[in-house]
Amino acid sequence: MPPCLDIAVTAERSPETALSQDEALLLAILRKLQPISAEGLVVALRKNPACGASGEGARSHRQIDALIVRELAEQAILREAGKRPMLVCSPKGRGALRDWALAIRHADILPADPVQTKLLAFDLLSFSEQADWLDKAETIAETQLDGLRAASEDYSPYGALSSTAEARDSLEARLNWLRALKFDLVRNRERTG
Repeated sequence: MPPCLDIAVTAERSPETALSQDEALLLAILRKLQPISAEGLVVALRKNPACGASGEGARSHRQIDALIVRELAEQAILREAGKRPMLVCSPKGRGALRDWALAIRHADILPADPVQTKLLAFDLLSFSEQADWLDKAETIAETQLDGLRAASEDYSPYGALSSTAEARDSLEARLNWLRALKFDLVRNRERTG
């Protein structure tokens, strides 16, 4: 079976409970930290290494609102929280999250890689643009890696230590790969003059 096929190994999920990766991440963190305010959930999302680019504030708030509308999350006013609404994962949300966790797809094991996709168009860039792009990518990877190294010393109630180690290992491998690409770029330039 080609690895690009996206086949879920689970029963069909209804559209109202099917979760995207970002929704599942939000719901999983909510379930672990509940009750929590929407703002607290967004902060926890940003700190989670599995987040990637999902932790954008406005987008996260829209996703939280969508989870509430779909009845996968609920708002509750708790006495100890004052009048501030707190979020909890609903029974329907737990079921959707369970279904999502049971599904295993090829894309879960080797997700789409935007960096490798960009490299398919690398020949459209000049040598200097390619070198600059690789330098920027390396700087971004180093910055993310430094952040993960600092975060790995923090304790997290939702098990981020193992995901932090995996994210760190992935970034270290990505950094080594980018450096090898840059080396090959320069070596090929020297060969072709």
